[in-house]
Amino acid sequence: FTGTGGAPATPAQPAAQPTAVETAAYPSIPAATPTTLVLPPISPLSEVTIISEGAVSSPSITVSVYDSLPSNAIAISSQGTVYSYISLGLSSGLDSANLLKISLNLSIEKSWFTDNNLNPNQTFLNRYNDTTKNWTTFSTIYLGENETHYKFSVLLPHLSLFAINAMPLQCACPKLGDWSSCVD
Repeated sequence: FTGTGGAPATPAQPAAQPTAVETAAYPSIPAATPTTLVLPPISPLSEVTIISEGAVSSPSITVSVYDSLPSNAIAISSQGTVYSYISLGLSSGLDSANLLKISLNLSIEKSWFTDNNLNPNQTFLNRYNDTTKNWTTFSTIYLGENETHYKFSVLLPHLSLFAINAMPLQCACPKLGDWSSCVD
């Protein structure tokens, strides 16, 4: 999966339809037990861990990926650069209101941060509320990295439409004029 390559979070972008959609089905989710579901590999969201209030038989999650702002959402007002818009839809047996805990894991290409001069330590997941027409920003937790990707996790109250964004690098020079040791 490749990010949007540095599309600004503002101003408003043209409305879009999903560029990729895939549904994953799972055997069951036991009540009050952390259950990790591996998501289809079409987005930077690699897995979701949930705790459901009640047992759920044959749940499914539909992942929709957008290259630009989806047609049902307003532009994100935060600064930064948007990597991707992703929607997670739940099957009828899996109601977001009955989920006690939701944790998403993300895997984002290092090259996206480098190419766009972005700070991996300032990576956020924004959740869209379709009722209030607002975005809520959630800080990510850095989990580690491999040769090509940074890995993050984020705790959420509900699943819905998300936007992943990161803030620009801000360099500070330890000694006036010594830019060779510029660090974030």
